[in-house]
Amino acid sequence: MMREKKYQISKRQLIECLSSALELINPTVAGHNQRVALFSKEIAKVMGLSDDAVNEIYYAALLHDIGAAPLTIREKNDLIEFDVNMPYKHCLIGYLLLKDYKPFQKIAEIVHYHHSNWLYGANRTFDGEMIPVGSYIIHLADRVDILIRQNQHILLQNHKITDYIKSRVGSVFAPDAVAALEVLSTQEYFWLGATSKSYCNTCMTAKQSEEYITQGDLEQFTKLVSFVIDFKSRFTASHSCGVSAVARLMGEAFGLSRSDCGELSIAGNLHDLGKLVVPNEVLEKKGALNTEDEAYIKSHSYFTYSVLSQVEEISNIASYAAQHHEKIDGSGYPFHIRDDELSPQSRLLSVADIFTALAEDRPYRKGMHREELMAVMYQMAQSKHLDYDMVKMVDNNFSDFDLKRDSMQQYAVGKYKNFWKNINRTLAGYREEAG
Repeated sequence: MMREKKYQISKRQLIECLSSALELINPTVAGHNQRVALFSKEIAKVMGLSDDAVNEIYYAALLHDIGAAPLTIREKNDLIEFDVNMPYKHCLIGYLLLKDYKPFQKIAEIVHYHHSNWLYGANRTFDGEMIPVGSYIIHLADRVDILIRQNQHILLQNHKITDYIKSRVGSVFAPDAVAALEVLSTQEYFWLGATSKSYCNTCMTAKQSEEYITQGDLEQFTKLVSFVIDFKSRFTASHSCGVSAVARLMGEAFGLSRSDCGELSIAGNLHDLGKLVVPNEVLEKKGALNTEDEAYIKSHSYFTYSVLSQVEEISNIASYAAQHHEKIDGSGYPFHIRDDELSPQSRLLSVADIFTALAEDRPYRKGMHREELMAVMYQMAQSKHLDYDMVKMVDNNFSDFDLKRDSMQQYAVGKYKNFWKNINRTLAGYREEAG
């Protein structure tokens, strides 16, 4: 049996990469996840938690707002108010996205409760389960960051922020966490380290042995990421899953190695990562896109590259994913790469993306049948937008490719429907309790 390819990538690197992608969700609070992570880490250390616990809290803080991806613009903006209206929705979404990926199960629990108030100790359990101490720490760190005013130097407002937090100790915030904040609040590094633009690689102080991942591990991780991307909108709920499946089959038909086919599948999962920056109102628009809408759409593949290129070990995958809108004649975007500059993998992924997009239902049309679909793809090949030989390969293997695409997308749609059914049922229970 062929051994799986190993990457010199750690769990920490994957989480930091995903966290930077999450910054695309609401650019008005750029750096929020990282600042909250750094505040949380320092508070946890002062509280005397173990190195493993500090690291887990740091990871959870980096991903604490992962559930904000499907929210409306209004709901996202509400999260930057100190007193959030119904904060549990994005907490629950984040928990459900993370919990099925085994390495993130502890993180998922912390994320689930990161807006829980202390309520004089009464809120330490939920449905009989203890709320993790990390949730209270992240809740405090999150609100500290929300109080920071960007137009004033941090050392001119740190005491005011601390005093405001102290006024809500016991009711909103856990006393032990606030006590740790008080200790840290007089130390300039605590504030400057988190709010400085040079914080990028200064995050981890607790030593840990880096456990590197296999290609299979990376594929599992990127499936989680694909759900974060696709579950953003009901109209994209299965797209990345379909592209990934078709790209792998196309790679096999083209004669690529097992490892190269695996990387194509990974690139398929990640190719629309940059769509986290595109508002749902644009993704779900049924009419023609205006110039502003088109600007958002044209930016997404660049942001895919911007995020993924941070991990040097997967630079080739980053290129495949980011080049899925490039064209043979150089008229694509965002880099206007042409002809022989495009690798076979980039060409394959581009064809897999178009094939999947034409075959699936979209807001403005139903999925196309074979005859119409292939006519469109051949026209794109003749116009030097797609590789002709690869389009011909799709035609020759249409039934196999479409069957696999359909089965994977049906699975993803079912998962999506169950996902939101679970969320709506749980939120209804919260409302009944509140009422």
